[in-house]
Amino acid sequence: MRYFVDDVLYEVTDEEMEYRHIAEGTESNVYRFRDEVFKIYKDNRVLKSKLDEKSAKYMKNIKTKRIIMPKRLIYDRNDNFCGYTLPYLDNCQKSILKRKKMTDIINELKLIEDDLLLLKEKSIDLEDFTLDNFIVNKGLYIIDPGSHEVSTYDKRLLETINKHRYLEFMINKVFPLVVRLNSDEKKKLNDYIAGEYLTDVLDYDIKENDTLKKYIKRIVK
Repeated sequence: MRYFVDDVLYEVTDEEMEYRHIAEGTESNVYRFRDEVFKIYKDNRVLKSKLDEKSAKYMKNIKTKRIIMPKRLIYDRNDNFCGYTLPYLDNCQKSILKRKKMTDIINELKLIEDDLLLLKEKSIDLEDFTLDNFIVNKGLYIIDPGSHEVSTYDKRLLETINKHRYLEFMINKVFPLVVRLNSDEKKKLNDYIAGEYLTDVLDYDIKENDTLKKYIKRIVK
């Protein structure tokens, strides 16, 4: 198989592609090449649900730290856009979040929220906040830009939409990996956050040895 990745030629046998294959989705196959992931569409038709060439070209120039954007564009031998690359990130067991210090969590959330503000300015409508797209290692990463769109929304509205999706994901998907809360505790947590960026409300009264689990349990008492 022959691909051009930002004008660099990759010639790979079918056997090697099979060896490098690490994941598969409805629309694409995913391969690892050293420190990079190649996300290659299963056919040359760029469907509406796929990230198109124009959007990928725009997004790859946005320099984020934790919400990953496309890195390089992939073309087939006929010069058809057929995918993009992403940095490869090791994915640790998400249970390590229980042991992470609260100060480290705040630092990571700050980087994510800085990216949210940057992407709002760049008019990126963020979709697909899922645990499958959430990587935990030394940092916290949102890895798959495949459903993101360049939006025409007013930036204030776009910020509200992106922030809501982010908070819903963190509160209802990520935090339950760390600590089980009953319905009253969940309500207290939501009332405590009150729709604000997490670092604006969680960076308060942190004790030296607090983990994320200890901190959440304390604020919902």
